[in-house]
Amino acid sequence: MKSLLRVILGCITLIVALNFGSAEAAKWPDVCQGKPPHYLVGYKQTSDQIEVFQQLYQVYRASWADSGTRGYRAANFGEKTEMVFYSHKVILYLPAYRRMGNTVYFHTASGVTPLTNEEFECVKADLYEYIKTSIDADYEDHKAITTGGIESFAKRNGKTPDEVRALLAKSVPEYGTNYADILKIPQLEPIDFINGVKYMYFAPMRTCNAAVYLKTIVAFTPCLRRADFVMGHNETMKHELIHANAKLQGYPIGWYVNVELLAALLPFLEHPASPDTFFYHTYLMTPWEALKVFGCFDIEKVRNEIFRYRVPFDGAAMNEEVLRAYLPEINRAAQWLRESGLAVLAEYYSDPHVWATINNISYDDDMFYKVIMSKLYEPTCLGGHAKTTLFILKHTDESKDVARRAWEQVGKEKVTSDQHRAKMIADFKRLAETLGFTHKMLMQAARFYGVKPQDLDRLDPELLRQAIADYINREGVFQHLKEVR
Repeated sequence: MKSLLRVILGCITLIVALNFGSAEAAKWPDVCQGKPPHYLVGYKQTSDQIEVFQQLYQVYRASWADSGTRGYRAANFGEKTEMVFYSHKVILYLPAYRRMGNTVYFHTASGVTPLTNEEFECVKADLYEYIKTSIDADYEDHKAITTGGIESFAKRNGKTPDEVRALLAKSVPEYGTNYADILKIPQLEPIDFINGVKYMYFAPMRTCNAAVYLKTIVAFTPCLRRADFVMGHNETMKHELIHANAKLQGYPIGWYVNVELLAALLPFLEHPASPDTFFYHTYLMTPWEALKVFGCFDIEKVRNEIFRYRVPFDGAAMNEEVLRAYLPEINRAAQWLRESGLAVLAEYYSDPHVWATINNISYDDDMFYKVIMSKLYEPTCLGGHAKTTLFILKHTDESKDVARRAWEQVGKEKVTSDQHRAKMIADFKRLAETLGFTHKMLMQAARFYGVKPQDLDRLDPELLRQAIADYINREGVFQHLKEVR
């Protein structure tokens, strides 16, 4: 065991940070003739983190026009293109782009941008490159996790890593699978991050975000493409493709673990750190707590020093001088979270069944992260490792009482089945809206499945899965839908 204080202040060098990072710098496809696609014009990649931060604000502001458009209401119409990644075919729909003759028009709420055929080809080529580099970067990130998971499993079970690899490859004929699938230690290839995806949508969704539905549909916004470009690495697309990878986040285990945290530990902590993500992305809330406990780095305290009035962006709200002074420490802290994240993920994927069970027992979907971090590091939050240890030993009885009362709270259910159902229904409605379904169309579909309008918010999960499967496969009430351009 070693204290985070020593790690965070001395052990992580810039070379290590660069080795862990996987920035996807701008490289325009040949068809773009050295120029960026229209939605990236005016934005640039830079090594100045504060300039990146300020530029992200401009991205979000400019993208409000995208988010306000109604183009997503007919998400299967407009232009589309077929893309092949590692022999797997994906249909990319671009509903905001509509062709008339030799011109393709990009529609937003603020106006229409005409594109030549060559400019539209650049759009498709850029999006292909964006998705492809995200797949490859995810694969590179996770190779070390597979190796670490195998080594951890081998150590616990008295085997060598080679013996474990041989076991994982061994088939189980009576179940039509192999031990890798049963034990859930991921044996990954690049194609695993895309081979479940049938459709992708490059479309406004009233947000600067992306989403994965049933590991089959990936939707992402023009705003997201701009943000990932400005940051210099495909942060959010990599995050979504981890969700789409059934070997990493397959069900039913995925129901008992915070899959958002699992998919954030590497993509959201690239080098150099994005201050926007590092300070504000709520998927990192549990790592923020770990950073405070094991490294004396208080995210909230630093954030309040940097941003006046608790406003994250622009103008007088940000104290640029303070932020610039903090950047070296911020980068070390973010890099440590990424380094420790690799260790956490390796341990988690060495036996996901155990960690899912621990989460379920404690009613805490992040418990796997907290326990593994506690195994790896010792607390330093009271002025360093030595002072913290001395305090704990001096107040042993009080510490035990705190631990007892904390566990009493941990063991109480926090999320009810009704809340899980409500989240599922909300996700379903967001998917329906993205795919262009009006409320009237949803009511018609509900009647087909024997669901009354007043019962729409209490759908049976199995019935909902069947309805979405019917839509994807063009069966049932959706069999009349025709393939569109």
